[in-house]
Amino acid sequence: MASAQGFSEKLDGADEAGAAKAVVTVEKKAPKMASIRKMFSLATPGELFIFALGVLGALGNGVTQPAICILFGGVLDDIGGSSANTLIDNVGKVCLLMVWVGIFATVVAGFQVAGIKRFGEMQGMRMRVMYFDAVIHQDIAWFDSKDTAALPVEMSTNMDNVMEGFGDKLGTSIFAF
Repeated sequence: MASAQGFSEKLDGADEAGAAKAVVTVEKKAPKMASIRKMFSLATPGELFIFALGVLGALGNGVTQPAICILFGGVLDDIGGSSANTLIDNVGKVCLLMVWVGIFATVVAGFQVAGIKRFGEMQGMRMRVMYFDAVIHQDIAWFDSKDTAALPVEMSTNMDNVMEGFGDKLGTSIFAF
């Protein structure tokens, strides 16, 4: 090998015989992300109403955990500074309040899951149809560059990710807020 050209005796990545191996690096562009406004622009007013019910359920469900903590703290305070008769009355009242908070949590969690999950499914189905329509209207040359067997799997995976993001993950993030 000619050292005048800046090569050493053995190139990095060369095999035992000294032949250079070509290393090709392909940089993959990140897919363009859609804004939240664009994602919600596909929703109909009825779907937005279902989503609003889900959001109210998630917010209500998020309030129940601190409420139970406050009620339980009240029970602990009563244990430390009450007589036996007032302790039983106070603990009984707080336990009844906890039951009501539990019933409330069950109802609002149902609204959260049903509303947000249904909204995600509706959006996912609408986007699936739009995705399929966009694929059908591509030029023939576009199909030559794609693996035809992988296209349905890719479409299904992408739409499942959209439905999961609009469904469980969005509901959990609102609940935790």
